[in-house]
Amino acid sequence: MVSEKKKTILLVEDQLIIAMSEKISLEKYGYEVITAPNGEEAVNIFYENDNIDLVLMDIDLGAGINGPEAAKTILGIRDIPVVFLSSHIEPEVVTQTERITSYGYVVKNSGITILDASIKMAFKLYEANKKVSESEKRYRGLLDNLEAGIVVHAPDTSIIINNPRASELLELNEDQMRGKLAIDPHWKFLWEDNTPLKLEEYPVNRILKGKRPIKDQTFGVYRPIAKDVVWLSVNGFPVLNQNGEIVEILISFTNITEKKIATDRIKYLLSEKELILKEVHHRIKNNISSTESLLNLQLDSTNNSETIHALQDAKSRVRSMRVLYDKLLISDDYDEISAKNYLESLIDAILDLFSGKMNITLEKSMADIIFTTKTLFPLGLILNELLTNIMKYAFKDRNTGLIKISLFKNGDSIQLLVQDDGCGLPKDFDLNKSNKFGLMLVTMLTKQLNGSFQMVSENGTKSTVTFRV
Repeated sequence: MVSEKKKTILLVEDQLIIAMSEKISLEKYGYEVITAPNGEEAVNIFYENDNIDLVLMDIDLGAGINGPEAAKTILGIRDIPVVFLSSHIEPEVVTQTERITSYGYVVKNSGITILDASIKMAFKLYEANKKVSESEKRYRGLLDNLEAGIVVHAPDTSIIINNPRASELLELNEDQMRGKLAIDPHWKFLWEDNTPLKLEEYPVNRILKGKRPIKDQTFGVYRPIAKDVVWLSVNGFPVLNQNGEIVEILISFTNITEKKIATDRIKYLLSEKELILKEVHHRIKNNISSTESLLNLQLDSTNNSETIHALQDAKSRVRSMRVLYDKLLISDDYDEISAKNYLESLIDAILDLFSGKMNITLEKSMADIIFTTKTLFPLGLILNELLTNIMKYAFKDRNTGLIKISLFKNGDSIQLLVQDDGCGLPKDFDLNKSNKFGLMLVTMLTKQLNGSFQMVSENGTKSTVTFRV
């Protein structure tokens, strides 16, 4: 077993007999002892000897520098535990040692037991302080090299610790930061929309009031020197004691100014895009309305039944597009629209074309499914063709009729059902051989949706369009 290395003590004592006696006593307790008769020699010995572990310093050393002065010089060379040894207990003598970093004051003739205990306690205190100092250095090194600004507030909101990054971001030097209160009226915080925060809404004040952390909150801080605003992502939490009282508030923040400017720019461009899209849709809608008006004029100027049917079909298809653009103009999203809102409006518009000719009972069951315009446009044209076909052919020689229309989701598929209680399909009807333009259009548009189209007689005619999205 390796024996513990003996501690070396520098004993500074001007009384040689006392020095010899104390040296012998300390060596009996396992210490190596080097003696010095005065302050000057003590400094020289210490300067040349790196093995000294503790200085036992008399205060009154006769001529030359006294004990406290010698201790101060020694501590300037190297940090080491110093214990003062004196026969004086007067306050004015003890006060001389208070300005020196020391680890004890022992009265002479207290006995070797007390002296040994004082020396051991000095070593323990020194090691404890050394660990604290090293921890503080690591802590400070970490703080000083963080990209985030760090500020520690006392319970009165005054700043007690901050790192250089915090000073840099807030454009305040060390003196300006230290002691500055979170309730200082010179602080100017902003919300993301540039409206000012009330004093009680400031991060530290919110934590102080609620005793709860804040996470990833964005604030702007006005910097009077640069006359600009730095945008910060702020986190903070309270440090509580055993009684639940706040002892410190730690705030960290990172600079997100460039990100904030870029985000605001994107929002602005999106807003511009929305305005442009709205204007484009508005103009397209006007053009469609003009086309619809021209078809109406053409309808009014002809008596040919075949021409009238063709123009009505064209008008119905144009109206289907106009209804879609009506929905686009009032939608917050120009690419996705509620199928329920669009298709129900389209149904009303189609039936309006045939108003006055018959009394139709309509049953609708439309699921509120959101589609893109890429899906909704062909789906609207399909419904337009099927419903127009019913109104033209299903209720011949009748002035009443029932139409059922439903849109629903079935697993991962969407189904559109259009059914009437009319005369049904001809017995020789074959959808694949039909040369009707409307049905050919429905078949083509269904393929565009990667779906299937069926048309059968079932107490009238039942049309089913199935597709996936």
